[in-house]
Amino acid sequence: MRLFHISEFPDIRIFEPRPVKVDTYDIDGDAVWAIDEEHLPNYFLPRDCPRICIHRGPLTTGDDIRKYFGDSEAGSIIYVERDWMERIDEEVLYMYEFEGKGFRPIDENAGYYISGKPVIPLNMSKIKSLPEQLKKFDVELRPLGSLWDLREEVISSTLCYSMIRMRNASPPRDANKKYHPLP
Repeated sequence: MRLFHISEFPDIRIFEPRPVKVDTYDIDGDAVWAIDEEHLPNYFLPRDCPRICIHRGPLTTGDDIRKYFGDSEAGSIIYVERDWMERIDEEVLYMYEFEGKGFRPIDENAGYYISGKPVIPLNMSKIKSLPEQLKKFDVELRPLGSLWDLREEVISSTLCYSMIRMRNASPPRDANKKYHPLP
């Protein structure tokens, strides 16, 4: 199995386990995080960029495909806030590849794997022109003014989805509207 880590740093020779800052998972101790190849494009964006990633699943209805994909033939769509587009266009990232040995799945739906031991990458490659890279992986990038209403809709849809760094999203326009709490 091929696993990856996307970083804004080009010179990581060894990945040391770090404290886990995510309350969503019950993890004892420190960890090195990795992503599987299927979910890799979800990370071809600046680290702190809030995003909603969607794709069709076996239970996705035709109505949801029409509503969220429209005429798009893309396998996945990533929605980002419009204010992030300039940074996305300029960002350079570095993709580190790991041997899957020593990692265990922590969330197979999201493609997350962790290792409690230091990991030496097999190789590193530079990723430029992030929107173009996404296209190569059959992912369409769509900017929105706000992600909050889409977030609420997608949670209740039949789509497969991942929501990353929503804590960094601009505050909802309608402060009085009720939204699902962030994990």
